[in-house]
Amino acid sequence: MHMLRKVPLRTILIIPFILQLLIAAGLVSWLSIKNSELAVYDVTTRLRTETSNRIFEHLKSHMEIPMVVNRLNANALETGLLDIHNKPERERYFFKQQQTFPDIAMNFIGTPQGEFMGARRSASGEIQLVLASDATGNNSNYFSVTPNGEAGELKEVFRNFDPRKRPWYITGEKLGQPAWSDIYRHFVFQDLAITAVRPVYDASGRLFGVLGVDYILTGLNQFLQGLQIGKTGKTYIVERSGNLVAASTLDKAYRLIDGKMERIRASESETPLIREASRFLENHYGDWRNIPVQEQLDFFVKGERQYVQVSPFEEYGLHWLIVVVVPEKDFMGLVEKNTLQTLGLIGVAMMVAIAVGVWTSHWVIEPIRRLNRAAGEYAQGNWDYQVDFEREDEVGTLGKSLTSMAQQQAELFGHLEQKVAERTRELEEKNLELIEANEKKELAARAKSEFLANMSHEIRTPMNAILGFSEILGEHVQDEQGRRYLEYISTNGETLLRIINDILDLSKIEAGKLEIQLRPANLAAIFEEMQRGFASQVEGKGLQFILDMAPELPRQVNIDEVRLRQILFNLIGNAVKFTYRGFIKVAVRSMIEKLANSLEEEQSLGTDATEKLNLIITVQDSGIGIAAEQQQAIFEAFVQQKGQDANRYGGTGLGLTITRRLVEMMDGQITLQSEAGKGSTFTVRLPNIEAVRVLGREKVSQNVLQAHVRFPDSTILVADDEEANRALVKEFLEPHGLTCLEATNGRETLDMAEKVRPDLVILDMKMPVLDGYGVLQIMKSDDDLATIPVIVLTASVLEEEEANVRQAGCAGFLRKPVSRQQLLLEVMRFLPSEKAEK
Repeated sequence: MHMLRKVPLRTILIIPFILQLLIAAGLVSWLSIKNSELAVYDVTTRLRTETSNRIFEHLKSHMEIPMVVNRLNANALETGLLDIHNKPERERYFFKQQQTFPDIAMNFIGTPQGEFMGARRSASGEIQLVLASDATGNNSNYFSVTPNGEAGELKEVFRNFDPRKRPWYITGEKLGQPAWSDIYRHFVFQDLAITAVRPVYDASGRLFGVLGVDYILTGLNQFLQGLQIGKTGKTYIVERSGNLVAASTLDKAYRLIDGKMERIRASESETPLIREASRFLENHYGDWRNIPVQEQLDFFVKGERQYVQVSPFEEYGLHWLIVVVVPEKDFMGLVEKNTLQTLGLIGVAMMVAIAVGVWTSHWVIEPIRRLNRAAGEYAQGNWDYQVDFEREDEVGTLGKSLTSMAQQQAELFGHLEQKVAERTRELEEKNLELIEANEKKELAARAKSEFLANMSHEIRTPMNAILGFSEILGEHVQDEQGRRYLEYISTNGETLLRIINDILDLSKIEAGKLEIQLRPANLAAIFEEMQRGFASQVEGKGLQFILDMAPELPRQVNIDEVRLRQILFNLIGNAVKFTYRGFIKVAVRSMIEKLANSLEEEQSLGTDATEKLNLIITVQDSGIGIAAEQQQAIFEAFVQQKGQDANRYGGTGLGLTITRRLVEMMDGQITLQSEAGKGSTFTVRLPNIEAVRVLGREKVSQNVLQAHVRFPDSTILVADDEEANRALVKEFLEPHGLTCLEATNGRETLDMAEKVRPDLVILDMKMPVLDGYGVLQIMKSDDDLATIPVIVLTASVLEEEEANVRQAGCAGFLRKPVSRQQLLLEVMRFLPSEKAEK
């Protein structure tokens, strides 16, 4: 719009004339081209159909001849008209047949005794008689023919000829009915040929011999070459296997490699049009055998449309396809001529429109210039300037209106400042309203986060008792059904916690409050724990779990272990959920980019050697897969794969959303390769991960449950307002020799601590009378109580909560729900322990 302000009015007045003409001419041209294209399509359709019909009729009439000759020869044998052991009679008969049917190359018979007799037409057109028997030493001898139709001079000999080993004989003997041999290269005519065979049986049903007629396909090529299919159109015949039979080109349908004949596939033809048409048909149908009926199609080669028709030929036991290809450009000459004529007319019309537009613009613009001068006077404050026009049309009326407007403007000018001030006040009020709305939005977001955190706290508190006592009951319940019920309770409880955590994490990510915390972590331990965690589900579904960790991976890296576990749990969990047979493969490899310091330098300084690497994690499964159009949507919140059975698979649609957000927060990326029904592969790339070579002995975690640890002569004070949570901690710890005392609020906790002086305090942060922060503050200010270590056991999931609690003075930190293993490992950090005998 800014550029239009600089365009002269004269130009703007001319342009509509030109645009109207261009639009009208363009529509006419477009309609002309479309009609021409329809006419071309109609012509090519009729041309393809007529050509295919001509080829079909040619094949039908010519391919019937070999079958007819075989049938005549078989009738002659059955009626006694032909006695193959009567030499003169036999020779005259086969000579007469060869003479009667000039399109065949040879007609003959082979017997189970190895005899071979008949007549052929040589490459020069001469008819010769053939005989192979004991009398010829099993050689195939070819003779000239005397005037009375009998064998004359020996012309050619093929040694060691046994008809019973020839493909045509084997085909007839095996099938037991009229059939065709495979296409082969004829040894006389040096071109492709096909043999029609017909087995003959005596009165007792025994094989008497196999009749054969050779048909050379050279004539078929010549027929196709004689067809006129546009300027550059092609036609060819192809077997259902895709091999060429004949074509309208001069190219051979076979090649010789080391003296052996090899058929050429239509999709490998040297003729580009035949090659591209064949590749299109193979891609369209998948296989030549899948073409059931005649069909007309079109495709593009280098932007040019090609019309193709394919027609099956299923006659006399032959399974061939007739293909006709016609380029559209062969018929586009007239269309292009019409287009050029249309463009010429458009050019002439544009010149006329410009001339008319110039005259019209002058007639309109001159009075407008006078109005412009008047406006300039008014802009200088000369409100008494008069616009005088001798026209009574719209422009004259405009001049009078402009004068009247100037007078009104003079009156309104005085009130302008007042109106501006009023509008300014209105804008300030609107700004205040917007600021207030933003503050309400921020308050709503904070309220949402606080609600979710409180909801999580209230659910985690009873869930601590549910999961904890389920773990304890699992050690006492022995019957299989009872243990299965406990497993259901634990599994569903953990599922509920994961859903809550997912919602909280998504809320933190959206609010920008989730932080990545890097700490040294053992990669092998993390992935092996994942494998153990899913072992029961994998075994229950009969799947194979493959963990492939590259040997060059460092033992420890600086990474957010909690978030890495969350990513792996979501990806592996989905793979297990959607896979019913096959495998799940987790592969881990790295690409080292650079070393921060050499190992020798680090050792000399007494520090850990570090290096940067790209960590690549791949989770592959053989499950149901994901369609291409849904692969982006599944990463959106609360979105599941389209068509997914919610009752069967469950889920909230948050797992992959959180996974992608976590990967992006770690400066990485996640990609998906999948196809419906063929499994999925998720690849996570985490760049610039710091690998840590630990110098010295690596600390190994203990399985305290299996070690049967005991804490002799130790007392623990358990402070929690929930009776179930206190009972759970006691059940976890007392079997290991600990004496557990209970307190129900903060004040009672301090009183018992002063009175009993326990060795350790396990403290809940939300208690009546005095909360956990108050207890910590008082204990740290008391010289006697400050030495007692405090482990905070809370249901809060906020990261800032842990930081605040540690700053308040706690020695250990655990979140509910807590397992026996987690609790014992934390207690072992502060109390002396020993391994008891099992």
